[in-house]
Amino acid sequence: MTEKTKRISRRVRWAGLMAAAAIVLIVAFPFVFPTTTVRWIAGRAGLGAFSPEIGSASLSLRGQVVLHDVVLHERDDSSAVIVRVGKLQADFSWMEVVGSRFRNIRAEKVDVHVRRAGEAALVGGADALAAQTYNAATGAVDGNVELHNVHLTGGPGEHVRGLQFTGNVHGPITADFLQAATIDYGQLTFDSLAWAKGSVERFESWLELSHGVLECIGLKATFAGGDFLGLLQYDAINGRIQQAMLSVDHLDQKQVAANLAPDRLDAEGTVSGTVKLSAGKKSALKGHIDLASDGPGRLRIKDEAAARMLAQQLQVNDQSGLLPPNFSDIVVGQLKDYPYRDAKIRIADRDGTPVLSLDYTRESVKPGEPGYDVATTFQGKAIRANYTIQLPGVTVVLKGKTIDELLAEATGFAATLTQQK
Repeated sequence: MTEKTKRISRRVRWAGLMAAAAIVLIVAFPFVFPTTTVRWIAGRAGLGAFSPEIGSASLSLRGQVVLHDVVLHERDDSSAVIVRVGKLQADFSWMEVVGSRFRNIRAEKVDVHVRRAGEAALVGGADALAAQTYNAATGAVDGNVELHNVHLTGGPGEHVRGLQFTGNVHGPITADFLQAATIDYGQLTFDSLAWAKGSVERFESWLELSHGVLECIGLKATFAGGDFLGLLQYDAINGRIQQAMLSVDHLDQKQVAANLAPDRLDAEGTVSGTVKLSAGKKSALKGHIDLASDGPGRLRIKDEAAARMLAQQLQVNDQSGLLPPNFSDIVVGQLKDYPYRDAKIRIADRDGTPVLSLDYTRESVKPGEPGYDVATTFQGKAIRANYTIQLPGVTVVLKGKTIDELLAEATGFAATLTQQK
């Protein structure tokens, strides 16, 4: 071997050793400098903007990162903590992580503390959150998603407790989720969802979301003591109920009356029936709500003007000729505390305007009640009579209202959830 050949051979060996060393360094770098690598991975996962703090971290050769005691802060205030995660785990390949794509993500012991205008707006957390695939670059999930024991508290009287979800979710986890994402074979349950004037409890339903329509299939829930069962469709694009086909058993009228008009209406007793409503292409909800009393109860109309309006209807329909001059006062007096035996209530639309039909019957008036032993005349003779006010199919046209608005008021829910935009 010539001297020149030897020099070339030495250079080739040196280059080979350098290349091997470089490969070893590249492969070993994540494990020699795990903190730097983990922070880079956290950045690819979209956490960098939240000034993350990581208590400890580990990497595995098979492409798994595990973070413990993760703390995220407000984007514009690094001293304000918004999320704490006890454990965050994700699988990845080195090619996928460059594109911010992660698999089998799981977060445990999650605490949330979101502020608005310097005050706490949302506080809560979850035992665990999981997603099959997450792309941090687009904010989209793809595959099975699980939420375990989510609990959140918002403004006064607002909370979610015991929420559980599982289902195939495809789409961005953003404010436009309901409009842009899909859910297949979803199942949602929660113990309680409360707002200022009411709450839904013991909710369970299968969920489907497609083209901006959220469908609750086989829905079971309790509101105001009443058990609801059936189908509910919500149009997230137009912000309104699209269809409601529900049965209801033993709904407590007291809470509903308090939400509708606490200073003008009160009721005691439970009712059962059906809700059959659907939205027109450009109109408010159409259909009808039919309810019947489960037994005796009480109706209290505190609005004197409304009571006198009902008295006028009864006078027009009377054929006896026995009504005393103070009949309107008797009606007002009895409706202030009306002990009914049976009751039927129907709300139906008439060209977009709700029409309320009331069919109430009661036992005969007793001594001391308005209408008992009233002086009147019959065929020119002075007599004394008892007047028991029955409400046989009295109708009230609720001008200026829609069924959407009545639902919003009766439930105490925000109007934007039930009222057409």
